[in-house]
Amino acid sequence: MSGMLRTAGTTMLAVAALPLAGVSALVGLFTLMQFLLGFGTRSFGDFLTFVICAVLVFFSLRFAWRTWKKSEQFVLEMNRQHGLQLTPNMLLGAPSPVFMAFDRENRKIAVCNAVTGDCRIEEFSHVLGWRYAWRNADQIEIAGVGGTVRGSPMMTPRWEKTERSTGFEVIVEVSDPARPELRFPMFNESQASQWCARLNAIFNGQ
Repeated sequence: MSGMLRTAGTTMLAVAALPLAGVSALVGLFTLMQFLLGFGTRSFGDFLTFVICAVLVFFSLRFAWRTWKKSEQFVLEMNRQHGLQLTPNMLLGAPSPVFMAFDRENRKIAVCNAVTGDCRIEEFSHVLGWRYAWRNADQIEIAGVGGTVRGSPMMTPRWEKTERSTGFEVIVEVSDPARPELRFPMFNESQASQWCARLNAIFNGQ
């Protein structure tokens, strides 16, 4: 149970690390420009916001990098133990600690968990297919200017309900009746589509 909880926690942090770093970097940059160029009033709060964003960027990138390096080291150790040639820089699912590695030379895959140290090695024939999926989520966005506030010239925003795609993941179908699908989170549709093309090259290329 503790291994499952540690895996779930590390996976959530790893998946959120890079998006968090990106958002924090944008907010921090905007705050710094506002502070330096004097837009509005300068305050200690602006400086504090920049410092917090900088800290979030540093620790998010550091966590993602350390998780990735741990996964690479795990793959290299599996290569030494089992005489494989798994590619350490091509890991489906990384920087999540649960990932799939590939050995094209020996036509084997390894489904690994760098948190618990578990590793399951299978032949290429174990993989039946792959695809990527997502879910649609509703969100409210400002779509323009609405009317005015009664008794004042103040304008009100016009809100609009929109739908966006989120939660992208690559789903690998395997010949395991107990767990026929392995799911690996992706940051966006571009990465998910690229991994599907890469899997096609790995399994069907010469």
